Amino acid sequence: MSLNLNSTVRIVSKTGAQQRTSIREVIKLGSGKAYEGLIMLDEWPSLLEMYEAEMADPMATITERVRIALKECQKALWWAEVGLYKNARVENRDPTAEDAMEAGGDYKEAQKKLTNLYMEQCSLFQQGHQPPATAALVPIAEQQSNVYLNTRSRSIWI
Repeated sequence: MSLNLNSTVRIVSKTGAQQRTSIREVIKLGSGKAYEGLIMLDEWPSLLEMYEAEMADPMATITERVRIALKECQKALWWAEVGLYKNARVENRDPTAEDAMEAGGDYKEAQKKLTNLYMEQCSLFQQGHQPPATAALVPIAEQQSNVYLNTRSRSIWI
C-alpha cells in the first residue's frame, strides 16, 4: 500500500478523542505526535517532496484535487441514483433502506468535500493565483461515460 497526501490518518488525543485528517493536513501543521510519526515512515521523503511540489504551485494542485473530487462526487451520485438499484436487481432483490441511506450519505460527503475544495480554489484565486492554462471546465453532463465503480463491498460493471 502506498501512502499519498490524501491518505487519512487517525489522531487520538490524550483524552481519547479521535480525529481523522489527511497526511497533507498533518504536514501543514508541522509539529505534534502525528507529524513525528510521519517523519518515522519510510515514505516520508516522498510525502514531503509531494507536499513541497504542491506548495510551489497551489492553484494547479487544487485544480487537480477539484477534478478528482468532482469525479468522486459523480460516482457517488450515480451509485445512489442508479448503481445501487441495478446491483440489487442483478441479485434479484430490492436495495435495503440501510443501503440507500449509506449511498446517500456517501454522496453528501462527496458533495461536502467538493464544495470545500471549490471554496479553497476560490480563495486561492482571490489571493492572486492564476489557474493553470490546461484547466478547462467541462460540463458534468459531458464528463459522464461508462465507469467501473468499486466502493467498499459493492462493485459492478456498467
